[in-house]
Amino acid sequence: MESNKYALWGKIILIPVAYGVLLRVFFGINTWESVFSVMSVTFLLMLPSIVGGLTVYFSSETKARSLSYRILMPWVTIMGFMVVTLFFGIEGW
Repeated sequence: MESNKYALWGKIILIPVAYGVLLRVFFGINTWESVFSVMSVTFLLMLPSIVGGLTVYFSSETKARSLSYRILMPWVTIMGFMVVTLFFGIEGW
């Protein structure tokens, strides 16, 4: 039962973070720079929305019913995405 709980939390956080990193790497390919230059605004607006949606989608129904969970849990995933991109040097300050 305990391993199921960790698997669920792993799925809730890791799948959206992996999606975000994959999309960031895909949009970071230099040979496609001219094609995707317009996409940067879309990336900034749509990525957090999709990652947040995936987070709530993979959550249990009881947790997803909570308004505070639906508002705050996607932030955990986005922060995880930010940490991963900073760690691997994909993004930086």
